[in-house]
Amino acid sequence: MSNKCVSSEQWRRLEEAIRAVEGKGGAAGERLATGWARVDRALGGGLARGALHEWRGEAVPVGILAHLASRAARAGAGPLVWAGKGVWPHPPVLARFDRGVLARSLFVDAPEPGERVWAADAALRGGAGAVAIEAEGLAAGAYRRLQLAAEAGGGIALAGAAEERGGTRSAAAATRWRVTPRSGERPGWRIERLGGTEAAWALEWCDAQGHLLLASDGGDRPAAPPVAAADPAGGADDAHGARGSPL
Repeated sequence: MSNKCVSSEQWRRLEEAIRAVEGKGGAAGERLATGWARVDRALGGGLARGALHEWRGEAVPVGILAHLASRAARAGAGPLVWAGKGVWPHPPVLARFDRGVLARSLFVDAPEPGERVWAADAALRGGAGAVAIEAEGLAAGAYRRLQLAAEAGGGIALAGAAEERGGTRSAAAATRWRVTPRSGERPGWRIERLGGTEAAWALEWCDAQGHLLLASDGGDRPAAPPVAAADPAGGADDAHGARGSPL
């Protein structure tokens, strides 16, 4: 973790950037509907706001994070902050969800874990509707800090990481998810909720806006088994932030 001190000027600049894109009002309710009806029913209405949710795949599941962050934006809940290049989606594709999603996005280039946590903490406490953070290299205490920041600000924190790179899993997250590729005519993934009552669903890219929808054959039955694929959910290893998905 970085030991670099954060100057008052850095704090001021981030706070100004958040205020510049902040929408009217805060979190619109206690849960954020994912748009996946069966998943939302299983979650009691969606992902809890004011909480941290961890998503891991063979690569950082950027496509999942972008979908959820765009849902938060359309709910009118503050700006969106992307802390760390590993979670940056391709901006033109992000704009396809809704031009307002891109307009309210703040991209933070924070290569060190400590810098990413600081940026995410400040954004969550400052009223961001959703913060996606690259979780590579985060210590257990960092996850707890993110959970507390989400509780304080009422926004939703989305931690994304690649399984193959290891690292500490979050014990503080409200939900933890595994993302794996699945076979089919369209690019698709299997999302599995870990811990407690485990369940899995199948997703696929289904419309011109690049939205992720429940696969027609997904139901609440076991999803198709994982298959070898180069890029499960659009991790960001090039300038476009897209590895094998529309994001």
